[in-house]
Amino acid sequence: MTTAAFFNDGRSAAKVAVEVALHQGAVEIRDPADGLLLARWLFAELVVLDDPGAGRLRLSCASDEDARLSLADATLTEQLRLVAPALAKRRGRVPRMVKLAALVLAAPLAAVVIYQGLLWGVRPLAHLVPFAWETRLAGGLAPSLAKQQGGTCDRASGQMVLDSLSQRLIAAGEIPYPISVRVVRSPIVNALALPGGQVLVFDGLLKDAQSPDEVAAVLAHEFSHVALRHITENTLRHAGIGVVVMLLTGEPSGATAGLVSGMVSLSFSRQAEAEADANGLQLLRKAGISAQGMGSFFRRLQNRETTNGSLPVFLSDHPSSASRAAIAGNDQNLPPSLSSTEWQALQSICN
Repeated sequence: MTTAAFFNDGRSAAKVAVEVALHQGAVEIRDPADGLLLARWLFAELVVLDDPGAGRLRLSCASDEDARLSLADATLTEQLRLVAPALAKRRGRVPRMVKLAALVLAAPLAAVVIYQGLLWGVRPLAHLVPFAWETRLAGGLAPSLAKQQGGTCDRASGQMVLDSLSQRLIAAGEIPYPISVRVVRSPIVNALALPGGQVLVFDGLLKDAQSPDEVAAVLAHEFSHVALRHITENTLRHAGIGVVVMLLTGEPSGATAGLVSGMVSLSFSRQAEAEADANGLQLLRKAGISAQGMGSFFRRLQNRETTNGSLPVFLSDHPSSASRAAIAGNDQNLPPSLSSTEWQALQSICN
């Protein structure tokens, strides 16, 4: 861990001192005051902007092009060169006219390919779309949705627990995409996976959960939507070629953001939900977390369906709770995913 580093998130002019660590195939950038994870850049996505030597290095990330990280720690930069030998060469600025010409030439060809893909089926095509495009399309969608619901909860102790549990699942599943998780101040029992690896968990779900393993099960399910590119698939299916062309031309307008915002209300297909359940179950087991949390969560929802015929919002179009509880099975003799202190901190994140 080092504090000889400065970070700019690309959304403001602020340049802040940060702590940097190399962990699980990525550069983790944290706020030194409270340990809050500001960014997680995969080694494979690092781009060298400046390499003057003497232990200094200036980096960006392929999926977060506007952000900048400046390192001035010889030990850390040397470690980074050892574990990430495939660092991209220094990237020079491409003249604007060259970029424009390339886009003009590329857009029609890409449009034809994508149109044919839409006729054939969006699922295979979704895995060919660079994740950076999805990140670009996301923009400020997550903060905007969170603000509409009551804002996010920033209690540091709870966020640290959430980040730790999230990274445990991400690392176990070797998910190659950056994922950020925030809690929304709302009583709704809900969770959303949004474009660009943004996941929102509503405080109502944390309060409704009876164990940390139940929350871990929900996280594993939402992370699976990201890993399996279900969000990109939904985007292509419902928004079609227009959104992709806008991405190709580099002009994700306000209309684009509005279109994507409207799409978050569209449910994933039952097939996608079943895949996310199955993949989420594998994530839990790889992370050493009992799948009983998934089973108990869905069994309780099944009882709720039987009693009053209602379901939480994010489960209304999912496979039946009974069938989902059945796939979870029983894992014995595994400790809880969080200690009692950590669980209390997570449930109190909005207090």
